[in-house]
Amino acid sequence: MNKKKEEITRKDLKKDFLKQSIIRIDYDYMFDEYIEETMKKIDDFLGDKGYTIKNNFMSKFGLKVDIDKLNDDVNTNIMDTINVESDKREKFFSFVNENKNIRIDITREYSAITVEYVEHIHFDEIYDIFNEIVKELRNARRNLQIKRLGLRKINIFMMKDISKINNFFEENTFNYSDKNLSSYQFIGKNSLVNYKCGDYLVNQIANIAQGYLQTDDSSQLLYQLVLDFDIYIENLTNQEILKDMNDKLFEIYKNSLTESFLNELLIENFNNEEIFKL
Repeated sequence: MNKKKEEITRKDLKKDFLKQSIIRIDYDYMFDEYIEETMKKIDDFLGDKGYTIKNNFMSKFGLKVDIDKLNDDVNTNIMDTINVESDKREKFFSFVNENKNIRIDITREYSAITVEYVEHIHFDEIYDIFNEIVKELRNARRNLQIKRLGLRKINIFMMKDISKINNFFEENTFNYSDKNLSSYQFIGKNSLVNYKCGDYLVNQIANIAQGYLQTDDSSQLLYQLVLDFDIYIENLTNQEILKDMNDKLFEIYKNSLTESFLNELLIENFNNEEIFKL
């Protein structure tokens, strides 16, 4: 017996299409000595979990307009007066777990955890690391001001027949019609929607792109569907709301899929040739 959409929980689903997730926290500023202090504490915490530390550099660029050149000749092209200048190369640190494809970046102005999913990783594992990072950042700088906390999840689906898209996705998420394309060839579609979800703001991107899967002796026409959700809140005082943000994202994700497709995803060995994950 099929379940109603509102009855389906995250634990019920036996298959997901999650490709990448990013947790990012932006703060006002961390001095180098605070970063060093935080890194030492985080290294102790992550060292036993299979993470290694790497140094990176991030270049900062600025645009400078040559006002004198612009004033000397009114016919000067404005683009000829703009120079790109590199302010500095900022050093930052990353912890990397090669086995789990997780990267943790800690910089003066933000920290981020990026997960590239090859196999399922429980959100609680990432949440615990995030909490430890924020705890040590606050220990290093007592008056740290958090400007923004965001959680982004990118799901990627592959389809052979794009005309069947609404067997799997609600029409307000993805829709396709070839009524006005009789003399054209459809190759892609992009949409961006911004909305509020309780106390949070959400950016939702739905992207369709046509491409070919190359094999040794042939190529197959496929459609890649990207469902990209970014939920965030600004000027917060309690980072523990991250779990609530994750729950809200699941509800948004669930409401993007049809009830029949969700019920297919409850099956232990889900297999549907019309929609799949590469």
